Amino acid sequence: IGHAGPTLGLDRERAADQNHEQGPQGCQWASPREASFRPEPCGPARRSDVPAGRRNQTVTALHCISLESVAFCIQGLDHPIVDDISFTVAEGERLTLLGPSGSGKSTILRLIVRLEERTTGAIHAGPDLIDDLPVRDLRRRIALVPQEPSLLGLTVRGNLDLAAELSGVAATMSYEELLSRVDLPVDLLDRNGRELSVGQKQRVTLARALIGRPQALLLDEPTSALDPGLQAGIAGLLNRLADDLGTAILTVTHSPQLAASLGGRGIFLRRGRIEDAGEMQQLLSRDGGSVVAQFLNGELRESS
Repeated sequence: IGHAGPTLGLDRERAADQNHEQGPQGCQWASPREASFRPEPCGPARRSDVPAGRRNQTVTALHCISLESVAFCIQGLDHPIVDDISFTVAEGERLTLLGPSGSGKSTILRLIVRLEERTTGAIHAGPDLIDDLPVRDLRRRIALVPQEPSLLGLTVRGNLDLAAELSGVAATMSYEELLSRVDLPVDLLDRNGRELSVGQKQRVTLARALIGRPQALLLDEPTSALDPGLQAGIAGLLNRLADDLGTAILTVTHSPQLAASLGGRGIFLRRGRIEDAGEMQQLLSRDGGSVVAQFLNGELRESS
């Protein structure tokens, strides 16, 4: 089912020997390639992050995404934005990053698709270090769906055509099938994208991300712009994509309701670090003294 946790620390003594300028605690000002290393590529998923009493039986699965001791620092800040993050996402798995605003959730997605460059650690797409892949190839394998759905003033068909052209790949399924996959009627293909409702735009954005049949979808707060009544529908849609297409689904949210609907596995982040991890149902059922319970009860203030 995958591995998540603040483990597998980078060899900081070796990094210090390279005489790089020191950043905040947990960071060395080094290039990603200098500071990275390779885990076992596409090996069996592991659960060493979860305490023994809460582990499920280990299963064999291919890792679509793997992070090893990843940190992201900005010079001038006295703390890392992302600090010693390690986890994997397996083929067909649903993993949700949950936590208050400012905890580094969205930054992790941006690091995976190289919209930001990590400071230390390693990120793999399948067996490949992301630095070794052309950015276009990386984003074919791992598609990011942004928080705000945005379509050009073209028809839905035109938006899909443009996405296929920019990605350099032919659509792996017909546009009719794409819309069916995201629960939209095919007659929307000839509608102007800007005339659609927010919920329809979100689903077209998902269809656009699926054009090249990515191995993984990264979703940044996919229901934040939707009415509560539409949120469950998006969760059901994402679960079907994972089950039917084998797509790995990595979702960022601060919504416990969405996290519960997605199920699967969860990681709770605070101030850039992993505070807790486990099966989502168990994570959301922690006792009242836990940091997760404090968050669910509104007692945990958003971090800055």
